[in-house]
Amino acid sequence: MICAALLTNRVPAGTVMGYESSATYDPIGEAGRSPDRGGCLNILTNRRSQLQQGHSMGVSNVLVEVEAWKNK
Repeated sequence: MICAALLTNRVPAGTVMGYESSATYDPIGEAGRSPDRGGCLNILTNRRSQLQQGHSMGVSNVLVEVEAWKNK
């Protein structure tokens, strides 16, 4: 996924907070097999429910790796 970031001191070091109010799924190539340049954070979340006997999605906890863009 390709996203723009604004570095601030509002969250602890090693933490990323994402807002998705205007994100659009926009894959660079084949859908599901290429990076998304639209910033659609939902593609990072697991579809599995948090509960065995309920409906609770695990959308607030995702492990990600962040690196600076290197435009070549």
